Amino acid sequence: MFKKPLLIFLLFILSTSIYSQITYEKGYYLNNEGQRTEGLIKNIDWQSNPSDFLFIETETDQPVKMTMDSVAEFGVIGLSRYIRKTVKIDRSSELNDELSLERAPVFNEEQLFLRVLIEGKHSLYEYLDGNLRRFFIESDKSAIEQLIFKSYLTEKRVVASNNDFRKQLWLHLRCDAITMPEIKNTDYERRALIRLFEKFNECDNAGYVRYNNKSGYDFFNLTLRPGLNITTLSIGNSNILNKEMKFETRPGFQFGIETEFILPFNKNKWAIIAEPGFLYYEGEGSSQSANAELNYHSFELPVGLRHYFFFGENSSVFINGSAVFNYAFNSEINYNSYQGLEINTNLSAAFGLGYKFKNRFSMEFRAGIMRNLLVNYYFWYTDYNSYSFIFGYTFL
Repeated sequence: MFKKPLLIFLLFILSTSIYSQITYEKGYYLNNEGQRTEGLIKNIDWQSNPSDFLFIETETDQPVKMTMDSVAEFGVIGLSRYIRKTVKIDRSSELNDELSLERAPVFNEEQLFLRVLIEGKHSLYEYLDGNLRRFFIESDKSAIEQLIFKSYLTEKRVVASNNDFRKQLWLHLRCDAITMPEIKNTDYERRALIRLFEKFNECDNAGYVRYNNKSGYDFFNLTLRPGLNITTLSIGNSNILNKEMKFETRPGFQFGIETEFILPFNKNKWAIIAEPGFLYYEGEGSSQSANAELNYHSFELPVGLRHYFFFGENSSVFINGSAVFNYAFNSEINYNSYQGLEINTNLSAAFGLGYKFKNRFSMEFRAGIMRNLLVNYYFWYTDYNSYSFIFGYTFL
């Protein structure tokens, strides 16, 4: 039933993705004099911060290896931005069998490409090298410095943590909207620090840019998804005349919480999505000889694939296809001249087209098809279709 259109849709987005898997993507770099050169950068989905990259100005050119000696900044449009900085960095291991006996960090001065997470009056940078993760803070009033976090062994061989980064945050991010308990509860991880820097820049009335980077273990999104659902429905019976009727088209409400797992390949353009939620529709229908009332309440679980198309640093368009598991409860169709029909549903399909801004706000148009409300009745049939306008806020 729904399998053919779902298969066609999935084959379409798969072929689109394969076609879009180009070796080089649109990017740029700044030389030591600040001169900007645009072209194509070989994007290899760096899991660690790179020290060099391959660049071509046009597709017919031979690739040139660009290094930190000649590049002050570079970026792949819509995916990442790196800035060369000379910093003091602590490379103490976080592996249990390699922990230091010293609480204090051991700094060495290095020149690195740091990934930009938040750019503004108060900026946040990240450095990854295998299992090593370090964050850096910089503002218009203070030089760049590493946010200090270090695991170490006490004299009793117990693992402890140096969380001096919280003292640094309290010193630099003073604002009425940020409290000491909030900073004490902030972990040394990307999402928590990004939220804190966004909040502080907003509190300080400072403009900022959040770069839509995903790497390491940052492949999980949780989104609140309220929406308006418009349903069309007609039912009939192949053995009974004048029982076919159309129900009024009216809006209904739906609410879900979407879990999204970004797949760590193909430049983070693919995701697996699951969205448990609740849907209800109540309406009246009529034919030449009968009237009916419909009460439909359903627990929904769409599970499917999503594909992103990135435009600029903060915008993306996505398409998705899902198989929708439905569980109807307290649901029936009541004829005034016929016995009530209990509603039970089958597996159906849904397709969506949406837009996401700053990886936080989203909206989606979704069409649901091929759902039968009367699967337990042989001669009864339904034509049920739904169209949803869904708004999203990603909070995790």
